[in-house]
Formats: sequence, C-alpha cells, structure tokens
Amino acid sequence: MAASNASENLSSSYGDCDNEQTLIYGTGDDANRISPEELRKLLDIPQGDCIQDYDDLSTIGIGGIGAVFSAREPGLNREVALKILRPQYRDQSERIESFIREARATAQIDHPNIVPVHRLGVFDDVGVYFSMKRVEGETLRAILRKLEENRAGYRRKYNLRRLIEIFMGACNGVAFAHRHGILHCDLKPGNVMVGDYGEVLVMDWGMAHYRPELDQGGVRSKMDLEVGGPLCSGGKHSEELLGGTPAFMAPEQLCGEEIQPTELSDIYGLGAILYTLLTWKSAPFDVNQEQQKLLEAAARGQFIPPRKAAHREQPIPLELEAICLKAMARNRKKRYQHVGELLADVRNYLDGYPVAAYSPTPLYRLTKLIRRHPLIPSTLMAAVLTWGGYYAFTVISNISQSTSLINLAEYNYGQAREYNVMALRTARLLREKAGGGDADRERYLLTELIRQIAEMENGYNSALEFISRAPELGVRAPQVDRMVREIFKSTLELYLQAGNDYQLKNALRQFRGRWRPIFEKAQEQDSTLAQLVGEIDSQNGWLLLLPGSAFGWSVSIAHSDGTPVSEPENASLPLPLSGPVRLQLPAGTYLLKFRQEDGTAFSAPAVVRIARENQLDLELPERIPADMGYIPGGEFQHQVKADDSGMSNVYLPPYLIRKHEVTFREYLEFWNSLNDPVLKKKCLGWYRFDLNSGGSRPIWNEDGVLNPPFAPELPVIGITGEAAMEYCRWLGRKLDRTVRLPTRYEWEKAARGVDGRIYVWGDDYLPGLALLSDHPQADRYPVGAPPGSFPRDVSVFGISDLTGNVREFIRNADDAGPMFQVGGGSRVTGPEQAKCTEFYYLNGSAGDVGFRYVMELPKTAMEKNDRF
Repeated sequence: MAASNASENLSSSYGDCDNEQTLIYGTGDDANRISPEELRKLLDIPQGDCIQDYDDLSTIGIGGIGAVFSAREPGLNREVALKILRPQYRDQSERIESFIREARATAQIDHPNIVPVHRLGVFDDVGVYFSMKRVEGETLRAILRKLEENRAGYRRKYNLRRLIEIFMGACNGVAFAHRHGILHCDLKPGNVMVGDYGEVLVMDWGMAHYRPELDQGGVRSKMDLEVGGPLCSGGKHSEELLGGTPAFMAPEQLCGEEIQPTELSDIYGLGAILYTLLTWKSAPFDVNQEQQKLLEAAARGQFIPPRKAAHREQPIPLELEAICLKAMARNRKKRYQHVGELLADVRNYLDGYPVAAYSPTPLYRLTKLIRRHPLIPSTLMAAVLTWGGYYAFTVISNISQSTSLINLAEYNYGQAREYNVMALRTARLLREKAGGGDADRERYLLTELIRQIAEMENGYNSALEFISRAPELGVRAPQVDRMVREIFKSTLELYLQAGNDYQLKNALRQFRGRWRPIFEKAQEQDSTLAQLVGEIDSQNGWLLLLPGSAFGWSVSIAHSDGTPVSEPENASLPLPLSGPVRLQLPAGTYLLKFRQEDGTAFSAPAVVRIARENQLDLELPERIPADMGYIPGGEFQHQVKADDSGMSNVYLPPYLIRKHEVTFREYLEFWNSLNDPVLKKKCLGWYRFDLNSGGSRPIWNEDGVLNPPFAPELPVIGITGEAAMEYCRWLGRKLDRTVRLPTRYEWEKAARGVDGRIYVWGDDYLPGLALLSDHPQADRYPVGAPPGSFPRDVSVFGISDLTGNVREFIRNADDAGPMFQVGGGSRVTGPEQAKCTEFYYLNGSAGDVGFRYVMELPKTAMEKNDRF
C-alpha cells in the first residue's frame, strides 16, 4: 500500500477482531480525551512525524483496540512493525496511557524473549504510535488453533517437546521482566509470538505494572511506566485499574481478593498458557459461554484437568500436568512463588529429572503396586507390610532419592559455577573497557553480565533446593558441604567485584532466610566465608589515599551533606598527607576537603563501598590555575545505558578541567591572532539572528567586533567542534601545556561526581537551578548567561554550568571526522536533555553549543605517581 494513502487505508482495513480481547475494569472516564498536540507536549516529543514517511505499509494484524502494520522506516530503511490505536480510541486518554505503558515497559527490558521497541511518537493524522522489531511468524494462539484443526505438518512440527521449549522461552522473558520489577498482567497465547526462525517473543505489554519493590536489576534509577498529567483521568492512578483476559486472569484478581497484581498473577497466566499447550485448547475455560458464566468459572478456578481435556493424540505426562496445576492453583500460596521455580521444574522434566510438583512417596508407589497385582499371596503381602520390610523399603528409597537429588545438585552447581566464572570475567572486562569510548561494547558487556548472573543464581538456587530436599547425605556429605560453601562464597565475591551493593545485600538476605540452616553451617565450617560475611555485615569499606605530589596537604572528611564524620579508628582529622593512608569508613558518599598551609584548598567526593577498597590518586600540579578545577584520579559511576538503567565503575587518572565555559572575549583573542584567512573563516561563529529569514550570519565582523545581543563576557557559541579544537591547540602552545576538549568520561565525572547522580545537584530535577527552557528568566538570556550566573548549577568538584546555559562539545581520543558529542543543556533544551547521562552528536555548529577544555597534568608528575 502506498504511503501517501496510509491514513485512509488504515481506517478502512480493519477486519475481524480477535475475540480473545483484553478487558479493562475500572472507573476511568472514556470522555477524557486528548489531542495529538497535547499528547506531544506531555511526552516532550517534537512535531513532524507523519505516517506518510513510512513506505510499504501493509497490515499484519487487527485487534480490538490496536492495529499492527509492516512498514519501512525512513532513514534507516529497515522493516519494522508499526503499532497504532484504532480510530475510535486514538484520543481516549485511558487507551493512550495503556498504549504508552506498553511501549515503555517493552523498551525498558532488553531480553531475547521480549520484542525490542525502536521509537515512540505521535503522528499528526493517526495519533500515538510506536515501532518495534518486525518478526516473521505467528502467535501461539494461531499455532494452537491449527493444531486443533490438524493443519498439515503442524502436529509434526509442534510436538510436545517443541511446545514446552516455546513455553520456556516465554517464561524466560517474563522472569527477566519480573527481575526488573515489571509484571505483564495479560499473559495468554495471543500475546506470545513464535518466529519463523525459532524466536519466542512475549508481546503486548499494555497492561504492564511496575513494582519497584520487586526490581532486582541493580540499577540506581527505578523504571517509570506512567505518563501522568492529563492522561491520568480523574486523578485515578493506573495501578487502580484491573485488566486482563478473563480466561487467563488469576482468580484472586477476578474476585477482588488481590487488587494489585503480583508475580503470582503472571505465574497463573503462564500456567494457563501451559494448559493450552498441553490440551490444544484456546483457554482453560470455555470462552464461548456467556461472559458472566466465564467470569464465575474463572473466579472459582474450576477447569477440567489437562489430562482429561487433552486431545487423544496428545498424551500428557503426569509431571507436566502437576506443573500446570501447581502454577494454576486457586490458593495462590500453593503456586510457584517465582517464575524461576516454574522454569526449574519444566527443565527437570525435559532433562529426565524429578520435578518438585510431582514427587510420589514410597508408600504411594507401594499402593500402586498392590492395586496392579491383587492376586499376590497374602503371606507375601503380610511380609512386605511388616515393619521391618517397610523400614528397609523406606531406607532404600531415601538413599536412592538422595543420590538422585545430589546428582541433580551437582549438575546445576557445575552449570552455575561456569556462569559464575564467566560473570567474573565479564565484570573485569567491563571495568577495563569502561572509559574506552566504546559505548556499544559496554552495553553488550553489561547485558551479558546481567544474563550470566541470572543464570548463575538460577543454577545455584536449584542446587541448594535439591540439597535441602535430600533426606540422607551419607558418605557424600563432605563433598556436598564443600559445594554449599563454594556456592555462598562465590556468589558474594562476584557481587563484590561487580560493585553491586544492592544484589550483595539481597543475596545475603536470601541466604539468611531461605537457606538459613545450611548457610549457618557453612559459616561454621569455613572461617574465610564467616570473615567475608562479617565484613559485609559491618557495612564498612576502605578509602585509600595516595598523596602522590600532595605532600604537605591535610585532609578533613565530611558526609555528602556536609556534616563531619567521626574520626576513623586508625586516624585523627584533619589528617596530614605524608604517605599512603588507608581509612576504614562506613559505606557511603563523602566529601574530602584538602588544604595547604598557604590557604590553597579544593574539595573532592569519594565513595566507600561495602567490604571493598576505593583508591583516590592525588597527583597535583605545582600550581592549580584559578580558573581550573582539579579532579583527583579514581573511580566514578559511569552511565552505560541511555535509560539510566546501567552503571559501570570507571577509573580515570587525575586531570584539570575549566570551571567555566570559554567566553567570546577569550575566543576572539585566539581568532584575532590567526593569520591564515582560510582557518580564520573556518573558526568564525555563526548565528541565526532572524528566525524568519532562514539563514545564519557571522556573530562578529572581520575586525572581531560582536553583533548585538552578544557580549564579550558571554560563553562563545555558534562555532564548530573543529574550531573549538583549534582554540585548544592555540592555548596549549601559549601555555606550553596539553589542552584539549574533555572526553565523555571526563565531562561526565566532572558533572556528576562519583556516586552516579543524574543532575549535578542530585537525582531529582529541581526547576530554576540552571538556565534551561523552563527557567522563569530564560527570556532574559536569549544567547546564554555570563558563566557562573547560576550558583546552584555547580558540581561537587566546583565546576559551573554543566546542566544549563550552553551545551558543550566533547571529543573522545578515538573520535574522528566532523561529528562531535555534545553534553549538558541550554536555554532552549528541557530537563531530560540536561541530564549528566545524556549525550548527543552534532555535525557542524549550533546556536546553543559552546565548550570548555581539559588541561592534562604533566607526564612527569603522572609517572612519579605511578612509581609511588
């Protein structure tokens, strides 16, 4: 279909609707409507998106609320899936909010079993949309329908094992989302896509809910799925709405016993999906009956057991039926408590091992034996049922069962131990590669680390579960004890090396809760483990101060809020720096104040982490210029992912960075010194004085006189990144020093300090502290303000204007060409773009981009520090 007729075709191509619709129950007012312009403003999305820009539009599927189309994305020319709302819902705030929540939830969890979202926007003609990866395939619902119809080749292609593998893929995606605090809340076969090449993707996250207390992703900033503003109709928060597909909803939700969805709600939905895979039915309940009767049956949890409901050509093993029934238990306390437990049972079934949901006792087996052979002589039956015979049978059964469980534990331990080793290697690589400028490589390593840790945890927990269920350890007790000690110790050591205090505390909490008896026994047997646990419990760490050339300085230490700390056990404050100093301090963020006898002083933040040592390198030049800020060498938390969800510790050596932006006065001194007319023209600044004229003019004339409203004391703008680099080279020759643009990591550390904050003053945006578009006096500064005009826009290192005023050029060592990274915000950008974690690329110049520079410390001083 042609893109030019896209709007008409979209309106006319709606065909049959899926009768397995998601229902939303609540008091939201459908009359609360919002226009594309209002929505665009609320989401801070620029204008200009038109569906006509997408070529080769064709229908993929039409649902009750939305529609999905195949299209070719402009610019990248890749095939994507484009999802929009049906015409009658495009301005309904409740539907829009659910639609945006789906896009945000899917975009914020990066996993192979969750479809990637590329873009969220607002079309002028068809309203809100988002684009995602185009997957060739069909839904699990369609596959089940074709299995029931005996479509040619389907029963051979989708045998029971293949269906269970598909189910495990869906479970993996849901488990990963749960780990990041996101619940799907509408799991059903129609929301599971099976690709032509074996991909399994969980789709349609429109009913997703975020629970921060479940978020174990180890991130600093929690996810935000809510839109707020006029979309929260009637002031009703989205979590108060109940929604889902009745035939797949947990009974406690249908009955109102549980208002807020939980992990157990999704586990019930997964169990219902497993039911359909075992029986080839569209749902566990008859969806063709009246809706009220369907709701009553689903609320009671009354359904035909899978083995009775299954097709005669689909024999169902007892173990799989037991897993399904446990996941769909009416009493939610009897369900699997985590998706990982459900996955473990399914894996055990596929691998031929016992499953937790189906464990017949020896007495049960004996009863079955008697029922199968009723003619056994009574004398033999009496002998078998004597106490001695029964006791012997029980002992043999316990030994056999323990042997199987220990073998399973060893297998899971071996697999998990491999992932532990890989995770240690990945954490080390992430630490080494961070700061190298390859953001894609860092993102890949972080994703791999998260995956490897999750696999390690699953394997270790399965091993501990099997060990705890073994009735007799016998001669293998020493071997099992060593395995248990290694599980606890290697887990804690990994989290220590990865620098993840949240996961470290969470693991210790789990050890003392779920595995308390064997954890206490392991500490009694292993003094090294006991010492490690004691160090973690103390919540202390170490700060190592390497004075380098900072002899003669003294240091005092305060908390990040300025309150003084109590003196460390091994030092008194203020502390003279006459050699390396190792201080033991409670974990947290501190502000160190360094002072010389002549009054020269500077401050630097430092982070002390639980049971770890943080190093601060204090190699100082002979003199710190008054306009330069000193950044000590050491680690800081660097941003890896653009959604604030990935942090990595980066080490940077000490350096000097300009406290303020370069001004026109300083830049024109350089420009006037140029003799090459070509270079002089290249370094000229340009600005669009008249927004209606469509062209830019020089900011100053050939004599170096500025045109109004520009003034010498304002930060220079309108120049290219190459011109900024020419200025740095000129200044370096003048000062006989190495002067250059800051790298991304130098700029980021100078802005956010060492604790991973989002803005220079903290994690939360506070209006009016920096010159951004929302500042009440933004119109007073049409081309920027004199540097330092906003005293709250100062980082912990004393560097000004890193949040607002003008954006700034950044250049990594391996960058080449005319493209430059740009950091910070300006009077024409909003708070989101002004985060210390946001960086963009610019080719050429812009009317709100300037620069500051870094001055490298002399190499001789650095070499001296290395020797020290």
